[in-house]
Amino acid sequence: MSERRLRIAFFSDLTGSDSLSSHCSRLLLPRLNQRLAIEAFSDSFASQVHGVPHHHYLKAYQRHRDEPFDLFFYQLEDGRRSRFVRSSIGIVPGVTWFHDLFFLDLGPEATHTSPWEHSIKQFYDSSLPFADRSVAPHQLWPRAYRELSLSPLNLFTSQWALTESQTMLSNRIEGELGAHASECLKVPIELGEQAPLPSRSTLRVVALCGTGLESRAHKLLAALRGLSHPWHLTWVVEGGDLRAAEMLLREFEAGEGVTLATGSSPTEWSKLLASAHVAVHLRTSCFGHLAPHLQLSLASGRLTVISDMAQGEDLPEGVACKVTPGISEASQLRSILAGACEIDISAATAPARSYVASEHSPDKIAQQLIRLLSEAAVLLRAPMRRWEELYKNARSELLREVSNLMGSAADAGLAPFSRVMSPAVDELFSR
Repeated sequence: MSERRLRIAFFSDLTGSDSLSSHCSRLLLPRLNQRLAIEAFSDSFASQVHGVPHHHYLKAYQRHRDEPFDLFFYQLEDGRRSRFVRSSIGIVPGVTWFHDLFFLDLGPEATHTSPWEHSIKQFYDSSLPFADRSVAPHQLWPRAYRELSLSPLNLFTSQWALTESQTMLSNRIEGELGAHASECLKVPIELGEQAPLPSRSTLRVVALCGTGLESRAHKLLAALRGLSHPWHLTWVVEGGDLRAAEMLLREFEAGEGVTLATGSSPTEWSKLLASAHVAVHLRTSCFGHLAPHLQLSLASGRLTVISDMAQGEDLPEGVACKVTPGISEASQLRSILAGACEIDISAATAPARSYVASEHSPDKIAQQLIRLLSEAAVLLRAPMRRWEELYKNARSELLREVSNLMGSAADAGLAPFSRVMSPAVDELFSR
């Protein structure tokens, strides 16, 4: 008799071309589905994605009632496309894979008024009354306190984010009391054939960064302006940054040697890397993520330059060229770029390709995630049951409140609640 496979509800953006969640899902879902029984949920109405059954996320709880899942898995990043994930995290406790720990996006309306801190207290003490809705809950945006606290197991794309999360203390739903379970799960990367390097007659640089101070583009332009060797920069920015980018190019008199581009999907970035010598990722902000573009650069055999802070701290020495932000930053960059005109780039980047092959293999990441989910399914059984009881109590309390507001009638059969609300509730919750 074959062993029963764990049933996993997999919540993720699956459609964004420049979405890290979509990138990871494309590589991992077919591999995970070999060992786990997965149903994917997103804001799409497709019946299947990447070889697994798929439903709109609003059907997830009906599917859970019909055939209970062992575990809910959430893949979370900043932006409107992940709003449904942020809402869902507060409905059923599960495992959350954080690609971002700080949010520029305010999130769905439901999270603005969510009394999640009080709900966690009720999780541990069911005798507590429900929160007074006339009192606005404390909001802790832009840090992901709510999502961290409502997930018994947290995974992080970046070691830097994992370390940062350990400074964000609050009451949490836990599988084992006092066990703030967290682990690093790296981004999967397919290691393709290395494209031949272009001619050395012009040093070709590609950069993916914004125009603000934390993106460090002004330091890169200063370094290129002082380079004696002919060069060309392809600078990828968001569409809303084009005007600011043009202003910086005028300031540094670099317009003739720069091409501005706006396509930032992993596929588009890989195409740009094929015609480059150097890839630059200098962003130091706590918002956003460098993956998967940074890892694609390392895997491409192009000399990769990063800032030695924030997510740049994740990489070991010898894998990328690190620069320290500050007064000498432009001179450090200029030295690296000048060296790129002389060194054997293929030989210099061999350690980076080996690093990606060993640390970011989709098979390895899938196996690690299968292990984590299998362990979490056992650990989270009790928290999921306790949370379900809290939800049942909340539903009963809400219906009691609605019944009181609707009033009574001399004949119980004519009462507004029994005639109007009860049939709808029965249909919604099959009670």
